[in-house]
This record gives sequence, C-alpha cells and structure tokens, in this order.
Amino acid sequence: MQFFKQFISPKPDIAALREKNDINGLIKALRYDDYDIQWRAAEALGKMGREALDHLLTSLQHHDREVRLGIIEALGEIRDPRAVAALLPFLKDESVEVRWVTALALGEIGDRQVIPVLVRSLLDADKYVR
Repeated sequence: MQFFKQFISPKPDIAALREKNDINGLIKALRYDDYDIQWRAAEALGKMGREALDHLLTSLQHHDREVRLGIIEALGEIRDPRAVAALLPFLKDESVEVRWVTALALGEIGDRQVIPVLVRSLLDADKYVR
C-alpha cells in the first residue's frame, strides 16, 4: 500500500490555501477529482474578490473543462463587470455545462449590457442554458 501512496495526490486543504491567498493553488484545486473540492475552491476564489480577478481571467482559457467551470463560477461570484468580455465566448462553448454556468455567471455579474446576449441564450437547445 505504501508504494501506491506516492501516486495519489493529497487532498488540497482549501481553507489553508485561502488563508495563504494561494490563488494558483486554489486554481489547481479546481482540477481535483472530487466535485466538493472543486466547488469549495471556486467558492474560495470567488470570495477573494478582485484580488483573484486577474489570475482567474488569465486562467480562463485552461484546457481542463472542470477548471474552466470553476473559474467561471468564481467570476460570477466576484461580480466584476470586467469579466463580461472574457465570459461571452463561453456562451457558444460545445459543452452544455460550460454554457449553463456562463449564463449564470453573467446573470450574477448583472451588467445590463449582457441582457440581449442572455436573451439570445433562451434559444439554446439545452433546457438548462435556456
């Protein structure tokens, strides 16, 4: 059993990462294979507010869909209108989940300029995006 432990990544301590303001560590935790960890990391990033905004915007193009989902959720939590332009392309993502979370995040941000874009999302084939 000891041999296999070296291949298992330790469970990230979200509270400790948040306390240390370890934005990169929290973004990395979005990749962890446990939805609860992912959700708590996204929530922690969102609570960091504008302090995390630039890091999140830079990481938004991450190749891992789970990481992008967490970043989009965190941006919705932060509610900074500067994230709107970066989020808009994700309304056309091939992943239903990405489109859905993006629509929610844009709604949370509350920038009135996105209303026409969100209205067009009502035509999405997926009921959750609509």
